[in-house]
Amino acid sequence: MPEPLPANHVAGFWSDEQTFLAACGAARDAHMPNPIAFAPWPVHGLERVMGHKPSWIGRAVMVAILLGAAGCLHFFVQSSVLEWPINVSGKPYFAPQFWVVPILETALLAGALVNLMACFHACRLVPGDAEVVDPRATDDQFCLVLAVDGERYSRESLQRWLSDHRAERVEVRGAAATEPTHA
Repeated sequence: MPEPLPANHVAGFWSDEQTFLAACGAARDAHMPNPIAFAPWPVHGLERVMGHKPSWIGRAVMVAILLGAAGCLHFFVQSSVLEWPINVSGKPYFAPQFWVVPILETALLAGALVNLMACFHACRLVPGDAEVVDPRATDDQFCLVLAVDGERYSRESLQRWLSDHRAERVEVRGAAATEPTHA
């Protein structure tokens, strides 16, 4: 299950990707406790800006693609050359030029399936009731969730900080939450 949102948090919403990236970098530089970012599409450089280590999923997908291609090539060689060598219209037994498309399709299928499974595993995505910050958070809005830390960051200071970083909308959630404020 994905990590739940903090019980008391302030969420800022943006529709501009660059402003959102700048706010995420500023939150990391300010040493905010565990900022959580939601984006409607993959944002280039968000992992680096948030201070996360690079994902291992790309390497797993590359291994799956290579294994899928090798497995399909093995199947063609085994079936067409070694087990049932049939001379069709003078075609040579080992004819890899005819196998290129099925090999590529098998490799892409293996890569896509491993990508799907790796994303579910890495993000701990399981069916269930996951808390959603805002219905538009992964539709057309970027969202940065900051936990309220009573010692260093109060609700008011986080609201002010998000407004200073040009958040279009700021919402406070938790024990003493109020209505959303519009920056």
